[in-house]
Amino acid sequence: MAKTARDLVIASLQTSGAIASNENPNANEIVHGLNELNGLMDQLDLDSLFPYTNSQMVIATEAGKSTYTVGLLQDPRDVSRIESTVAGTVRVLSSPVPHVLTPGDVFYLKGSTNVPDGRYTVSSTPQNTAFEFLYDSPLFDENPSVAVFAYDVNVPDYVTARPNRLISCGYSESDVYRPMVELTSNDFYNKTIQGASGTPGYFLYESTFPWGEVKVYPTPGAGTMLLRYQFKVEEYTLDDEISLPPGYYGTLQYQLAAILAIHYGIQAPAIYNEARKRLARIKRLNSSNKKNLINDFGRGRGHYNGLTDTWSR
Repeated sequence: MAKTARDLVIASLQTSGAIASNENPNANEIVHGLNELNGLMDQLDLDSLFPYTNSQMVIATEAGKSTYTVGLLQDPRDVSRIESTVAGTVRVLSSPVPHVLTPGDVFYLKGSTNVPDGRYTVSSTPQNTAFEFLYDSPLFDENPSVAVFAYDVNVPDYVTARPNRLISCGYSESDVYRPMVELTSNDFYNKTIQGASGTPGYFLYESTFPWGEVKVYPTPGAGTMLLRYQFKVEEYTLDDEISLPPGYYGTLQYQLAAILAIHYGIQAPAIYNEARKRLARIKRLNSSNKKNLINDFGRGRGHYNGLTDTWSR
């Protein structure tokens, strides 16, 4: 059964002794526990102990465009519902509307069962009142279901959690896939020819905020990019599902319990000790084994054993 951040906070409060095993925390205790959990995540990340999630995305490239943004909507708005008017056109009804939309504005649609999530562009002027707008797209069905319309006039090219790093990037055109080579920032900006176009063979990822930027060279035509990337949850909310490798959930539970015990003035040496032991296991899991090194200097010391920090013949 999937566990959420709320479940983890409650389990940690119970483990710490702040509440009884059959007791539910109050709202303030839950919020405090969540804040401490997110602070704990930051500390683990500083020590390179918090696991990243691997995922992938496909971005449609546009002719003449070499930079593509990736991240979450920064100012999503909710519109009550959408209704189809004619095939290929959708009328959005909302009251009140945060601001008047104009042709060319880009929006992100999410929540309909019949209409795909994605970016759409306002192609017509508002009809009748400021609360009705038309959006043209060949992807729309003639009669889409009622949906939630989340939008932002400043929309990234691909809406997802901002990647911390790209693992790989490839370009596909006419069903031919070509992997790209990652360049350093110095090479990308100083050793490429500005304005060159063609089949991209190189990429650079800049993990800027709020959106990361994928830059490719040369500038592509119409095709697709397949990107494999890593990201971590920047901050949990109470109902976020916690999906971690084996051993991590229990470690977080005892680490958080130890922190909460301190905040609630509880003397819990057994919990502190268990938290240390579980964290030590995670550190061992994340440490890389050092290879035995050969003494290259010919001093007759033999082989170096990285596990015991000794030399042997």
